[in-house]
Amino acid sequence: METARLIGESIGREPVVDERLAELNYGTWEALTLDEIKRVTPAIYRAWEQDPGSVAPPGGETGAQLIERITPFLADLAPRHPTGNVAVVCHKTVCRLLACHIMGLPLSEYRRRIIVDNVALNTFELRDGVWHVVALNDTSHLNMRAVGVPPK
Repeated sequence: METARLIGESIGREPVVDERLAELNYGTWEALTLDEIKRVTPAIYRAWEQDPGSVAPPGGETGAQLIERITPFLADLAPRHPTGNVAVVCHKTVCRLLACHIMGLPLSEYRRRIIVDNVALNTFELRDGVWHVVALNDTSHLNMRAVGVPPK
């Protein structure tokens, strides 16, 4: 929310919260460290490591369930903004799973094949009713101060 607020301030817009953009629900793993997860639920963790698209953490959701949640958001977004750009702020797992889905990659591959750094820009475009990945993990804006571009 803080990132969305800062972006909103810079472009003169108020962020709109949509719960469908929430991070993947990691269920009972939310409060645990990786070492604790491996110790408490080793078999489930191994299965999830192999296929997070179909295996959920205990009490959580699968990557496929996240895609089911976010797909209606995309369908609602496009008609509301037919001639403009929209900044959507969400968590890394949401971005990576969405990129896999759009590119037709298995959701089980999202951590191995899609790299997204914190505050990276990912550009998705709707063309003729089909979503396309235009850019992933663009962090060039983070280097602007290094090259002498003053902040706004």
